[in-house]
Amino acid sequence: MLRQTLEGFAKISQAEESSLFWLDDQGYVTESILARGIAIREQKDSVVGQVLENGLAGWVYRKKMIAVVTDTAQDERWLELPFQPYVAKSILCVPVIRGSHLLAIATLMHSEVGYFDEAKVELVKLCASRLAMVLDLLRLQGQVAEEKQAMEQNAIHHLEMKDISQFVLSEEGKFVYVDPQLSEIFGYEVEELTHLTSFFDLVAVTHREAFSKKLALCFQGDQSQILVTFRGITKKEKSLRIEFYGHRTRLKGMILLIGRLREMS
Repeated sequence: MLRQTLEGFAKISQAEESSLFWLDDQGYVTESILARGIAIREQKDSVVGQVLENGLAGWVYRKKMIAVVTDTAQDERWLELPFQPYVAKSILCVPVIRGSHLLAIATLMHSEVGYFDEAKVELVKLCASRLAMVLDLLRLQGQVAEEKQAMEQNAIHHLEMKDISQFVLSEEGKFVYVDPQLSEIFGYEVEELTHLTSFFDLVAVTHREAFSKKLALCFQGDQSQILVTFRGITKKEKSLRIEFYGHRTRLKGMILLIGRLREMS
């Protein structure tokens, strides 16, 4: 994923050299791809530290805004590394941001002064904004997987994990993420589920009020988890008996419910 991301940035900007820092939720660099010439792990860690402390990527990290250097010889933000095996005169350093969270920093380089014009900058900015959405979803899916693993380790035996479909709900009850198994249970396409007014569209009218009250208690913080059964309704209005488990969590300032459900026989 990192390599493909960096290659995509380099291709659309026609950069000659490039590097990428991938950050976790705490803002620490967890993975990096550096420009050619640095392969030893200890050297990479040292370079990442120097660049984030004194270099252009560090400036972007702190400001959370794009940086364009037309001539590295005239811009003190650019840090020339010792034994650098390439010429870098023009630099475009772009943050990948979702909301207020910095996901990654890409640095694109070229040997010509003033190479990154306004058109290239705007193209890279557009690519970064779209990439942010993808990365954010991947992080969310990763959190869902972690929650599932924790649930297994806590030995919640009353649900067979292989029968469970997973999803994430916002406070408004809309799907933020849904896996294909859930769409199969209710007879919808995945995209159709994400466009529903809320999860309550899948709950029988006679069960909605009771279910919504229990869900509200979870979102409001009265309880961190919810375990309930209700009558569900498929797209073809078939009635199902559903067992629903949800766990409240917070992700980048948003309160979400990571849920799992199964159809009961």
